[in-house]
Amino acid sequence: MPPSDKTDMEQRIAATGPADKLRGYFFQRIIELVKQRISADAAKRILAPLRPGGYAALKNYPVAEYLRLLYAAVDELAPRMGVQAAFRACGAASVDAFATSAAGRVLFGVVTFGNPARLASQVGLAYATSVSYGKREFHQTSPSGGTLRYRGDYGPPAYLEGVILRALEAIGYRGNVKSFETSVSAVDLEVRWEPMKK
Repeated sequence: MPPSDKTDMEQRIAATGPADKLRGYFFQRIIELVKQRISADAAKRILAPLRPGGYAALKNYPVAEYLRLLYAAVDELAPRMGVQAAFRACGAASVDAFATSAAGRVLFGVVTFGNPARLASQVGLAYATSVSYGKREFHQTSPSGGTLRYRGDYGPPAYLEGVILRALEAIGYRGNVKSFETSVSAVDLEVRWEPMKK
């Protein structure tokens, strides 16, 4: 299985700025994912070149550093699940990290009321509580779908797909997502959803 595309990673990092940061709990959850799915040694391997002492949950760290951690995590996960599925798993893990924050509990428990369109419309606000970069907007195109526009966000498309799929799952919906990338910091995600069968 080939490793993740490091040229793609470097292009994304080059597009970031010094003010582009995100909360430490996103880093923590990626490290935990690798520890659970692969091994404690693998988790140490991806952490060692970056910040061996680890990350504080509520402190902000550079998104460039997160991208390096993300691609290293995908390299560890890919032999078992493939590169694209590994990116989606990391995206899902980032939602799990956000869901444990105060803002995440409010979003999933109060604001959305189990309504996927309302959830999608709040994506921009949700990100603003945890990251300092980018804009996200939702345009509903049908009763069960719409387009999420990510601008100034450096996540690979499969990673962002994982974010949306897990967010929908968290409120009881099965999602279908197709991504259309126009640059390393611009992606449109066509999203469709249906209730999960009980």
